[in-house]
Amino acid sequence: MTYPFTTPPVAAETTSSYIGRLAEMNGMDEYLALSHIALCGTYESIRTNGWHHYDFALNPRAAQRLAAVSGYPLNTLHRTLSFRDLWVHSKHRRDVPIAQGHLLKRVLTPPWNVVSACPRCSAARGLTTRPQIVLAPGRLVCLRHGFWLADQPQDRPLKLDEYPGLEAAAHRFLRLRRKDAERADKAVFAAYQLWSQYRYGSHPHRSDVVQRIWQRRENAWGWVVRDPSLTLRFPEIVALTEMICSRYWVQATSRPFTTRTTHRPRPDQRDFLLEVGRRIGHPRPDVFSTNASSVSSWLRRVGFGPVGEKERVDWRTLVMAAPG
Repeated sequence: MTYPFTTPPVAAETTSSYIGRLAEMNGMDEYLALSHIALCGTYESIRTNGWHHYDFALNPRAAQRLAAVSGYPLNTLHRTLSFRDLWVHSKHRRDVPIAQGHLLKRVLTPPWNVVSACPRCSAARGLTTRPQIVLAPGRLVCLRHGFWLADQPQDRPLKLDEYPGLEAAAHRFLRLRRKDAERADKAVFAAYQLWSQYRYGSHPHRSDVVQRIWQRRENAWGWVVRDPSLTLRFPEIVALTEMICSRYWVQATSRPFTTRTTHRPRPDQRDFLLEVGRRIGHPRPDVFSTNASSVSSWLRRVGFGPVGEKERVDWRTLVMAAPG
């Protein structure tokens, strides 16, 4: 039976967000709606930790019930909601009786988890609450209204034109995606992993230059975000992403640095590390070439084959070598 009031699903919306919106529109308890759709007892962990800390994987029976109560065809829900991919990845779970239509849950981890959709896009659809959408590199920015959606502090959307450094980095990344979206998406995730685990030396502290860059940016923007923050580090993330996407700089990683200053192949690993430092505005870019730097350690993990295979190092190798 279809609920009296229905609402359209939003592209990339989490299943938990959509069920919650359906329940709110019909004046129902969201846990009651969840039990109705999944035919299962509600999870105490969901009540304790909060509804939107989870996403739900519905099996085919539960998905059909969601289509029935929402009034939208199942193929429409498959195209827009997240439960299909979650269920595919959860098929190894033998404790889920398919005939009963139980649901699975997955804890979402920051910052590549879920974000609130653009407020103006939501208002244009007549939605009273902002849906939660699965974050992906292509959804960091609402291109139509200029909102930065990722890693929002206190669920407050950021207008890009109020943060020139972030806006410039976002436009540079979007240009990379227009050239090769798959390459740019994998590279930006690898760059995020590196900068989120950045360490200089064995005892990192806030007096490190890169840490001070992030601290000044946080103070200038006037808000405190979780650590590691995708938003605060995004200019540095994009700088490294551009280098991973560059054939010239990727070739440099296949040439180990040697102490010989003449007749050495250029560019080499040291040139790569110096360029990283220059692009992020480090006053002493040579510190990245020291053994203590996590940036240098990351680059050394690329590895080298026999002499005839050195030039085979490509951007995928750099992505695979990223921490995490």
